[in-house]
Amino acid sequence: MIDNLVVFVYLISILFTGLLNRAKNKDLKTYSSIANISRGYGILMIATIFASAVGGGTVFGLTQKAYIGAIAYPIAFMFNVVFDVLIAKYIVPRLALHYQKQTPGDIMAQYYGTLGRIIAGIGTIISSMGYLAAQILVSGTIFQYILEINKIYAIFFSYAIVIAYTTFGGLKSIVFTNLLQFFTMIIAVPIIAIIGIKTVGWSSVVEYFMTDSKFITNNLAQEVLALSISFSVITIYPTFIQRILLDKEARNTTKAIYIKSIIYFFFIAIIMANGVIVSYLFPGQDPALAFCNMIDDTIPVGLKGLVIIGLLSATMSTADSDLNVISISLTKDIISPIFNIKNNTKLLMFAKIANIVIALVAILLALKFEHVVDLVVFITGFWVPIVCVPLVFALYKVVVSKWQMGICSFLGGVAFASWHAHMTICNIKGVFIGALVSCIALSITHYLNGKCAKSTS
Repeated sequence: MIDNLVVFVYLISILFTGLLNRAKNKDLKTYSSIANISRGYGILMIATIFASAVGGGTVFGLTQKAYIGAIAYPIAFMFNVVFDVLIAKYIVPRLALHYQKQTPGDIMAQYYGTLGRIIAGIGTIISSMGYLAAQILVSGTIFQYILEINKIYAIFFSYAIVIAYTTFGGLKSIVFTNLLQFFTMIIAVPIIAIIGIKTVGWSSVVEYFMTDSKFITNNLAQEVLALSISFSVITIYPTFIQRILLDKEARNTTKAIYIKSIIYFFFIAIIMANGVIVSYLFPGQDPALAFCNMIDDTIPVGLKGLVIIGLLSATMSTADSDLNVISISLTKDIISPIFNIKNNTKLLMFAKIANIVIALVAILLALKFEHVVDLVVFITGFWVPIVCVPLVFALYKVVVSKWQMGICSFLGGVAFASWHAHMTICNIKGVFIGALVSCIALSITHYLNGKCAKSTS
């Protein structure tokens, strides 16, 4: 009862924080932006980038991977901070030049017109919808197995709160709630590890990790390298781009990413430790249930409520960000160009309606499919080769014709789908292969265009 009360107070606090810091929402621009995000030593930017990157899939998914011995996954995520730093140094300054644009479609439209906008809008919506459904599914697990609350009622209640502050408060509300969610996450996840180590004993955990053959395998280094290469291309995602466009000073955002990356590295290490501890305490169980059992059996009453709100923060912080970017992209990148709607007041109304409808659809999707996370891995792979690669190329002025871009993106998407469905060579994921094909196709096309231009001049 006490833990349920803690969770209830947290959800109300999230709602209050979101509505208290809501934007004036005079038009779509104010609905999808926030002023002075770098104030307070950039803590808002650090928190919102971290919160939008760490979802339920990160906390639950990597814990489950470590539980079954697949520690290459969390280790690869830890090494991925190297790519975060490279993106901060080489990509963020070019994205910052597009300050006050609101969606990836806005950037693509500058280089590829309406076709680029629509392709980017579709890619944003599909990938972010997958992420959103996954967060809702993880929330359902938390409510059902840890709090022993009816999953359907709990999800509708908690996400009614998310819908409320994202619909009426816009991006400003989301950024401020991300701040609260950030602090609850970085407190709650280490608490699980500390209590787990106290329960088991540090020496026992280390001995178990070093002696159990499922953790340190002969091909561990190869697996980590392959997964690191694969994950390197998914660090630029729609909500990340949305955050970068909030500040015109690239150095502020770059500094925030550096600090976020340090926190993220140790956060993932703790998640991996939690997976090993759960494996020691509850061997041979379903990974998701084993993690829930550990929280239920080892965390004392009251403190358990704090842990649960930390886990809920991981799901809700990503969900509200994805919900916002979907509604804005749907309105600005799909509805506006297709139906030629230019009135900002009407576009704002469409965005708010889309926010509610999309959330309800995602909830129904998550409740219908028990294994929606597997579906997400497939769906979100289309974002990188189809949208992200041509967008990054465009930032470096490597631009081809509209239809050439569309064909190159299509080839990348086909390569991803084919590799994902049929091949597992060297443990390289299809998303990297799709990105590689898209890069090669764009590079060759741009080179041949240059050669043709020289020959005709």
